[in-house]
Amino acid sequence: MSYGKFQKEAGVYTSWRRKNNLPNLDWKKVDEIIRDKWISDKRYKELIAFINENWESGNGEDFVRPLSKHLIDNKELNFYKRLWKGILRNRLEKLWSQVEYQRSNYPSITLNDIINTDIKNFNQFSSDESLERTLAWSRLYIIQGINEFITGLKELNDFEEVEKQKSLFSIVSNLDKPKPKPTTDKRKIDECLFWQLIDESRKVSTDQFNFLDNLKSTLEAFHPKELRNFDKLLITKANELNTWEHWALVYIVRGGCGDDEFDYFKVWAVSKGKNAFDAIKDLNERQLLQIFDEDPQLEELYYLAEIVYEEKTSDLMPPVKVKATKLTGKQWEEDKLHQTFPRLCKLFNYG
Repeated sequence: MSYGKFQKEAGVYTSWRRKNNLPNLDWKKVDEIIRDKWISDKRYKELIAFINENWESGNGEDFVRPLSKHLIDNKELNFYKRLWKGILRNRLEKLWSQVEYQRSNYPSITLNDIINTDIKNFNQFSSDESLERTLAWSRLYIIQGINEFITGLKELNDFEEVEKQKSLFSIVSNLDKPKPKPTTDKRKIDECLFWQLIDESRKVSTDQFNFLDNLKSTLEAFHPKELRNFDKLLITKANELNTWEHWALVYIVRGGCGDDEFDYFKVWAVSKGKNAFDAIKDLNERQLLQIFDEDPQLEELYYLAEIVYEEKTSDLMPPVKVKATKLTGKQWEEDKLHQTFPRLCKLFNYG
């Protein structure tokens, strides 16, 4: 949702310049103007979401430092931590994937080999870079990020978080990926416990990325068999929203929604907890506006149980069997959404 809002405002600003016969600006300059306006308007949550949602495209890099400096200057510790934890989470996910690949396919490459690799003129977007250079660059990239995060934390006097980041610094420096947690939770994941785990993780989370971290930490304590039960329940619940009416809802909220985005919406709806899920399922208009407080997309939840299963067992999770459901309801046309769903369009200011 943050991405859509940002692009819409960039488009409105570009149109305004054109109507007023002002010189054309390239997209990068327009992005900087909208970025600075969001910072000035204290739209921190939306801007942080925009950065973390689009970090792979490189769009976030030019946004991080000005926002980071502003948050430090204005003593916005919680937003500063949310920003940097999201950044480091994304970088770490990619690094550990590279480390796993190296250990499985090129075990002869040592930590010293990686540390001593020359990364001059490294191109992170090129597929021609060697594995050694890629690992060396990724390692330093995260270390630099941790150091930058720590510098701001010291200015904001959060020394407890500084110690946590120092521990992460040591882990990354040694490419020592933390080992999976042992199975300590003996409960069976049925529908009741499924919703309990979702609700408890949401309750203590600041945003959807923090939610994923908290839920992952919880699931790591379960037996691999229960991870498959969790995944089956997730897919089953998501399928309950496989209707044209719910597709229209997310289309209106986001200003557009393709096939994949519809799937990511359905698991996002599950991630909001049982009460919110039921309200979405019932299209309860009195509650919807409050529920849609972030981009209704959470692709990562689709793969969370599989990732935890693989980390615990070093094996791929066997596919779970869930009966496929057909899209139900009355099909709608994009150019007639206002006529078909007038109240939803008005509620979310569609168009």
